[in-house]
Amino acid sequence: MAVLGLTRVKDDRKLFELKGVGTLRDGGWRDGDKVAMTADGVEWECRGEGMLKRNYLATDPAGVVVGRYVGKTFGTGGAMEWGGASLALRKPSLWSSRWELVDQQLVLAEFQPKGRSARPMEVTLHAQGVPDGLLMFTVYVVQALVRAAAAASAGGDG
Repeated sequence: MAVLGLTRVKDDRKLFELKGVGTLRDGGWRDGDKVAMTADGVEWECRGEGMLKRNYLATDPAGVVVGRYVGKTFGTGGAMEWGGASLALRKPSLWSSRWELVDQQLVLAEFQPKGRSARPMEVTLHAQGVPDGLLMFTVYVVQALVRAAAAASAGGDG
């Protein structure tokens, strides 16, 4: 079991790194999109879709969808797809901020948001061979879900 921290890159306040896996660059206030880039240099654009932004996509440079998250209409969690694999993203408890990436009943990784700090998330890997792109897309989705929940509880529109 490996524990990785998502950390802000020292001289670039919009760039976050998951050591040995990849990076996320904040797209800024205009659209909130982020770009996930794996350690081997492959880039994907990640963005929300739909009016309520409950669904998220990862596309390659040619615009082909390589990952998708479809959130539940009610409750938390949803279906995650990556490279043809059907997975789930769930919160094991309503009282926890921790999220789990699951393949059937096998927990592949846990994602623990830590707020808007220099180390905003901790990722615990429970399985080997989880694709870097899938990990980075899941980090993006969890951050987006946490932001949307915070905006909704503050009376914003998410």
